[in-house]
Amino acid sequence: WLALFPLLDLGRSSVRGAPMAPALAQLLEGLLVISYRISAIGLEPELLRVEPSIENFESPFLAQNAEMLRFLKQFEQWWREPEFAAEDDRQLLVLFDQCRGIGDRIRNRAAREGTSLSLTFHLQRLRQHLERAEALLAVLRQLRQERCLQDALPALVTLFKQLVRAECRKNDLGTYWRQNMELLARRVTENAGRTGEHYITESRSEYFSLLRSALLGGFVIAFMALIKLELAKLHLPPLTEALAFCLNYGLGFVLIHILHGTVATKQPAMTANAIAASIDEATGPGGNATPRNLDNLAGLVARTCRSQIAAIIGNVGLAIPMAVLIAFVLGSMGGTPFIGPEKAHHLLADVHPWHSGAILYAGVAGVCLFLAGLIAGYYDNLAAYNRIPQRLLQLEWPQRLFGEARMRRVAAYVENNLGALAGNFFFGFLLGGMTAIGVLFGLPVDIRHIAFSSAYLGYAAVALDFAAPWQELALAGLGVALVGMANLGVSFALALYVALKARQVSFAQGRRLIASLFARPASAAASIRFAAP
Repeated sequence: WLALFPLLDLGRSSVRGAPMAPALAQLLEGLLVISYRISAIGLEPELLRVEPSIENFESPFLAQNAEMLRFLKQFEQWWREPEFAAEDDRQLLVLFDQCRGIGDRIRNRAAREGTSLSLTFHLQRLRQHLERAEALLAVLRQLRQERCLQDALPALVTLFKQLVRAECRKNDLGTYWRQNMELLARRVTENAGRTGEHYITESRSEYFSLLRSALLGGFVIAFMALIKLELAKLHLPPLTEALAFCLNYGLGFVLIHILHGTVATKQPAMTANAIAASIDEATGPGGNATPRNLDNLAGLVARTCRSQIAAIIGNVGLAIPMAVLIAFVLGSMGGTPFIGPEKAHHLLADVHPWHSGAILYAGVAGVCLFLAGLIAGYYDNLAAYNRIPQRLLQLEWPQRLFGEARMRRVAAYVENNLGALAGNFFFGFLLGGMTAIGVLFGLPVDIRHIAFSSAYLGYAAVALDFAAPWQELALAGLGVALVGMANLGVSFALALYVALKARQVSFAQGRRLIASLFARPASAAASIRFAAP
């Protein structure tokens, strides 16, 4: 390229008094258009809503346009009259830095207070316009030194390659899709990550608090499994049955959240972004990290795994005995077993490790868990961006009905829990809807969830009077364990991939991290040492 560009004679007008070359004139015009676009972005209502100071004080977005007009006018005069003392572009670069600083400040506030696709788009366009304007100014800066194209060739070649690449990809939907999904994923996962930090225990007291909340979740899930079995006995029409299953799951998960319970499998989708943020902080552009940062990251992963184990033990540890107790009570009251032996064998066969497709169906449930985490992040962002709690406080009739103090508590609860409530409710519909999709389209699509599978195991054991062959029970227990691993593994892998992708983070030290995990006394597999409260 450096050899080709002089042959094109783009700078043939470098002779004193010659008219400006068309290529250089278009470059100046391009700078002017970009300056106008930066000014327009600075007047967008979306930006003014988040950063009112742009309108209240002198805006660098408008100031850079006035400075750009003056700079281009002086450059044209200098080109005609080389002895003219034209000013350089340092003032423009200062104004561009101020525009970039406002964009960064808006981005940081939006991460806390919510964002929209429109705001994200404008911030991205602002960054692109500033980078392009600085690239064009670099070319003019080279021309100002010697008034010769040869000195500006490196900057021109770099700009030329960028323009050709952009031109070739302007109709590539895949590129636009990836870029927009990365932006959207970052906004959603950051909101989901704030929830996920509550699922990572730091001390003994937090660990046992999580264990107690998981026991409460297992208690409610035993009754949700009971309702599911009762609904199946009714043999309702397919659509009605699907809606009934969805409402049972959705309302049950919402009840668990309201009672401050924990569902173990919902943790990975929430904690993945916290780990991704830690990787982002620990590593540099090449994915490298210092030993200290790796040790901190290993500690976070170990605490996360320890918390997962506590949640699983709590859910499964109480779901099975509660199912056994409920089956005994109902059998004693009705005089007949709650479910028959045929249904019991069917429940055990549903979690067979390799004959039932349980692992595949558990993976489907893991995808649902991942989507529920994204939905929770979306609604957290929605509540913050649309200022739903503040709007609730503006309603007069609820304040007259419930009182101002109670409405403030309601608004605070909505602000902190809208995403979690929506995520739990839609998670229930995702679980119930997958089975309906399989029935409607004749596809082998179903779900398996570790907590429900363990509850069904308790109901089946009572129905068979604890006389089932030990091989069948052992295989069912193994199937439940594998279902849990698939639930956790799929949801965590998807959530971590999206979080890393959204942050554009690469991590090239997986082996060192794994070695650091196994070297810790409290490893991710079995941690028994807790930090002091």
